[in-house]
Amino acid sequence: MVQGRNRSDTCERWMFAESDELALAGPPDGCCTRPGVALPSGLSSQSFSGPARCGSSLPRVRGGAPANSARGGTLDCAQRLPYAALLPWTFFANAVTNSGNSLVGSTNLITKVYFPRVIIPAAAVAAGLVDFCIAFILLIVMMFYYQIGVHAGMLLLPVFIFLAIMLALGVGMLMSALNVKYRDVRHALPFLIQIGMFASPVMYPVPDSWRGLFALNPMTGIIHGFRSALFGKPFDWFTLGTSALIILLILITSVFTFNRMEKSFADVI
Repeated sequence: MVQGRNRSDTCERWMFAESDELALAGPPDGCCTRPGVALPSGLSSQSFSGPARCGSSLPRVRGGAPANSARGGTLDCAQRLPYAALLPWTFFANAVTNSGNSLVGSTNLITKVYFPRVIIPAAAVAAGLVDFCIAFILLIVMMFYYQIGVHAGMLLLPVFIFLAIMLALGVGMLMSALNVKYRDVRHALPFLIQIGMFASPVMYPVPDSWRGLFALNPMTGIIHGFRSALFGKPFDWFTLGTSALIILLILITSVFTFNRMEKSFADVI
């Protein structure tokens, strides 16, 4: 047991070596490394079990250089937790789908009682917030598991949640109004949502050369801001500003279109 403990201490000193001499000596017998960390040619390794702290420094190899220099020597929290980007997108997709079909599903209520029709798609979006809050609790548990600390950037999370709500409300109002007059909209809506997921950076990063094009998708700014607020990354203010402006335009257009078509809902539906 004492021999095993001494070997473990020797391995740890080599893996996190700060001096070139110890790093160039190569790994002692029986040493191991973390998954995905490539050792220099000619050096053998074994798998290293156990979760590493998200954002922590990776072990060093020859020359004292970080083992994963492409990542700057750290584990990328955003890529280890794609659920953080999937959370706002799932809320948006469910809210748009439910609000888009809300007017058609409330035919008896619309034809018998007069009230502001905008309440129906707005209520569908508000109902999606309940699912969002439950899913957000799971995200907090995962962040605690990966030891992601609290920082000042998290104070901006309500801003991005508000933008997601406004975008879902705007698109949902427009789809619900069009669905009353054109019933095929409800069949096309799931396909549009699916295409929107692949067009949004939910599971992949945005290349710098495509940054301007992706900024035209308002969900790009929301997802990027959500990730940056959670993991303490720099905010892309150009993308966030473009997304906020497009969301405002969508909301204004939806309100205008909805109010113009609202008078004929009871007759057409």
